[in-house]
Amino acid sequence: MFDQIRSDFKALPLQAEPFSFKLSEMFERTILDNGLKIISKELKDTETVTVKISVSAGSKFVEPGKEGLSHLVEHMVMNGSKRYPDPLAVRRAIEELGGYINADTSKEEANYRVKVVADDLEKAVDVLFSLIDEPLLDKRELEDEKKVIYEEIARAEDKLERRLLDKFFTLLFREHPLGKRVLGYQDKLKRISTDEVREFFKNFYVPENIVVCAAGRVSHTRLVNLVNNYLGSLKRGRLRSYDEFIPLVDGPKASVLDERAQQARLLLGFPTKPQNLEAHILNMFIVQLLCSNDRLSARLRVREKLAYDVSAAYSEFSDASLVLVYGGFSYNRVRKAIKSITDELRSIKKNPIRSKEFNKVRKLFETNLIFKLETPEDWIEFALRWNLILGNPIEPENYLKELEEIEPEDIQRLAQKLFVPENSYLAVVHKDKRAGEFEELLREGLGST
Repeated sequence: MFDQIRSDFKALPLQAEPFSFKLSEMFERTILDNGLKIISKELKDTETVTVKISVSAGSKFVEPGKEGLSHLVEHMVMNGSKRYPDPLAVRRAIEELGGYINADTSKEEANYRVKVVADDLEKAVDVLFSLIDEPLLDKRELEDEKKVIYEEIARAEDKLERRLLDKFFTLLFREHPLGKRVLGYQDKLKRISTDEVREFFKNFYVPENIVVCAAGRVSHTRLVNLVNNYLGSLKRGRLRSYDEFIPLVDGPKASVLDERAQQARLLLGFPTKPQNLEAHILNMFIVQLLCSNDRLSARLRVREKLAYDVSAAYSEFSDASLVLVYGGFSYNRVRKAIKSITDELRSIKKNPIRSKEFNKVRKLFETNLIFKLETPEDWIEFALRWNLILGNPIEPENYLKELEEIEPEDIQRLAQKLFVPENSYLAVVHKDKRAGEFEELLREGLGST
């Protein structure tokens, strides 16, 4: 249950086994003359290398009425380049190396990645970089790619959790592009032309919007030389304006998805706008606290027998971040579940965390970081995550130092600002359409302590 939410948001693990951990090596960074950024992490104990191109060309940059365009562009890019003129040629070139190539689009970025044995790096990036340097964007492929995406949309719409997420994003972001689907909508996609695909690529696939990140058995010098050879001649572009989302703080707001599912589901979110690493870590600490066995799960699943599934997650956009609670419940227990959730949130606002619990959660938090840095792909995701949010990758040592500075009182102060009625947004799958009743539960449950 809630697999879609866990994949979209960063749910934190309930348990972790600590072990010693020391990081002395750093990320290396270079910015080419054309503005393209290169980040790398050399891992000498592995025989592979992963390279990822991240382009600030996600769905939030798409004009109203063209939802789905950024994802369609990603599909068209993967359809081939001048040197590899069709999707089979692209995949065959990588498969012959025993590697893999893939792409995806999020609300903020389009991502293209390849993984190969380190000795085959140059052959692999010849394929990967050609897709960015000289994509065909062939008009003849457009309608076929649209049909593939229509199937993706249909599969997504079949998933109740996806429909709940759509409801939540619409409630929170309203008409802002962050509230629209990455996949788009079939009626809008039908009207998108090849010229619009090419125009979006021209406007957003510019070097200032591109980060190339690699991890594995590759030196930074070699990576920079390869990137410069293939992408150093890309012309600078004119960065497009974008209206940043500002949280409205006009809650409590609730929206009900009227579905006859086997059980009710809810997604409760609290937007926040952290300005630095410390603020993000405080938000993530609260999520880790809620995920720990002493909080939501202990109360709603073990003691009160209210939930089939309940947890918390943290999601960051460069515009704003979200602290989320989600769960599945019997229909007749939803109101009581909301009360128990808000009671738990109020307790963090009212009572300082005990030292024993605080230290346990901090250790879980620390080991969670370690578990996320075990593979080249993990290092890339860590680097690009913080590069997107803060403008540069964060060194893990600095991350852990910030964690060490946190005190229980910091968590309490954040909870007092975060978990308030006017900052609460709730999407519910329920047979009862009366959103006002759910809003009143939030108003009462999150009111002054």
